[in-house]
Amino acid sequence: MSRAVVLLCLLLFAGCGSDVPKPIAVTGTPAPPPSAKEILAEIAKSGELTGETHIEEEIEKIRATNPNKAADLQREYNNLSRLEEPEAIKRQASRLMGRFP
Repeated sequence: MSRAVVLLCLLLFAGCGSDVPKPIAVTGTPAPPPSAKEILAEIAKSGELTGETHIEEEIEKIRATNPNKAADLQREYNNLSRLEEPEAIKRQASRLMGRFP
Protein backbone atom coordinates (compact mmCIF):
# COMPACT_ATOMS: atom_id res chain seq x y z
CA MET A 1 0.00 0.00 0.00
CA SER A 2 2.80 2.44 0.86
CA ARG A 3 4.37 1.81 -2.53
CA ALA A 4 1.08 2.67 -4.21
CA VAL A 5 0.82 5.91 -2.23
CA VAL A 6 4.41 6.86 -3.09
CA LEU A 7 3.83 6.00 -6.75
CA LEU A 8 0.61 8.01 -6.79
CA CYS A 9 2.36 11.01 -5.18
CA LEU A 10 5.19 10.82 -7.72
CA LEU A 11 2.71 10.77 -10.58
CA LEU A 12 0.76 13.72 -9.16
CA PHE A 13 3.84 15.87 -8.57
CA ALA A 14 5.67 14.89 -11.75
CA GLY A 15 4.00 17.69 -13.74
CA CYS A 16 4.37 20.40 -11.10
CA GLY A 17 6.59 23.27 -12.11
CA SER A 18 6.47 22.54 -15.82
CA ASP A 19 4.37 25.66 -16.47
CA VAL A 20 7.08 27.99 -15.15
CA PRO A 21 7.82 30.48 -17.93
CA LYS A 22 11.37 30.51 -19.18
CA PRO A 23 13.13 33.87 -19.46
CA ILE A 24 12.96 35.37 -22.91
CA ALA A 25 16.20 36.62 -24.37
CA VAL A 26 15.73 40.05 -25.90
CA THR A 27 17.87 40.65 -28.94
CA GLY A 28 18.19 43.47 -31.38
CA THR A 29 19.38 46.99 -31.20
CA PRO A 30 18.13 49.37 -28.52
CA ALA A 31 16.08 52.35 -29.59
CA PRO A 32 18.22 55.35 -30.44
CA PRO A 33 18.16 58.26 -28.00
CA PRO A 34 15.77 61.07 -28.90
CA SER A 35 17.09 63.70 -31.28
CA ALA A 36 17.65 67.30 -30.26
CA LYS A 37 14.51 68.28 -32.17
CA GLU A 38 12.45 65.69 -30.29
CA ILE A 39 13.81 66.85 -26.94
CA LEU A 40 13.22 70.49 -27.81
CA ALA A 41 9.67 69.69 -28.96
CA GLU A 42 9.01 68.15 -25.54
CA ILE A 43 10.55 71.17 -23.79
CA ALA A 44 8.46 73.51 -25.97
CA LYS A 45 5.36 71.60 -24.92
CA SER A 46 6.11 71.28 -21.18
CA GLY A 47 8.18 74.38 -20.44
CA GLU A 48 10.59 72.23 -18.39
CA LEU A 49 14.25 71.73 -19.28
CA THR A 50 15.17 68.06 -19.82
CA GLY A 51 17.55 66.03 -21.98
CA GLU A 52 20.21 68.70 -22.11
CA THR A 53 23.12 66.30 -22.58
CA HIS A 54 21.66 64.94 -25.84
CA ILE A 55 21.26 68.46 -27.20
CA GLU A 56 24.87 69.30 -26.35
CA GLU A 57 26.05 66.06 -28.00
CA GLU A 58 24.24 66.95 -31.22
CA ILE A 59 25.74 70.44 -31.18
CA GLU A 60 29.19 68.84 -30.90
CA LYS A 61 28.45 66.56 -33.87
CA ILE A 62 27.45 69.60 -35.92
CA ARG A 63 30.60 71.42 -34.80
CA ALA A 64 32.72 68.81 -36.63
CA THR A 65 31.22 69.77 -40.01
CA ASN A 66 29.84 73.28 -39.49
CA PRO A 67 31.54 75.21 -36.67
CA ASN A 68 29.66 78.47 -37.35
CA LYS A 69 26.25 76.83 -37.12
CA ALA A 70 27.33 74.94 -33.99
CA ALA A 71 28.44 78.21 -32.38
CA ASP A 72 25.04 79.77 -33.12
CA LEU A 73 23.23 76.71 -31.77
CA GLN A 74 25.39 76.74 -28.64
CA ARG A 75 24.64 80.42 -28.05
CA GLU A 76 20.89 79.84 -28.44
CA TYR A 77 21.06 76.75 -26.26
CA ASN A 78 22.91 78.69 -23.55
CA ASN A 79 20.11 81.28 -23.63
CA LEU A 80 17.56 78.50 -23.22
CA SER A 81 19.38 76.86 -20.32
CA ARG A 82 19.44 80.15 -18.36
CA LEU A 83 15.68 80.70 -18.57
CA GLU A 84 13.43 79.92 -15.62
CA GLU A 85 9.89 80.89 -16.64
CA PRO A 86 8.01 78.09 -18.44
CA GLU A 87 6.56 80.37 -21.13
CA ALA A 88 9.99 81.83 -21.95
CA ILE A 89 11.44 78.30 -22.04
CA LYS A 90 8.69 77.20 -24.44
CA ARG A 91 9.33 80.13 -26.80
CA GLN A 92 13.10 79.67 -26.83
CA ALA A 93 12.84 75.88 -27.28
CA SER A 94 10.50 76.37 -30.25
CA ARG A 95 12.87 78.88 -31.80
CA LEU A 96 15.88 76.62 -31.27
CA MET A 97 14.06 73.52 -32.53
CA GLY A 98 13.71 75.08 -35.96
CA ARG A 99 17.47 75.59 -36.22
CA PHE A 100 18.44 71.91 -35.80
CA PRO A 101 18.75 69.76 -38.93
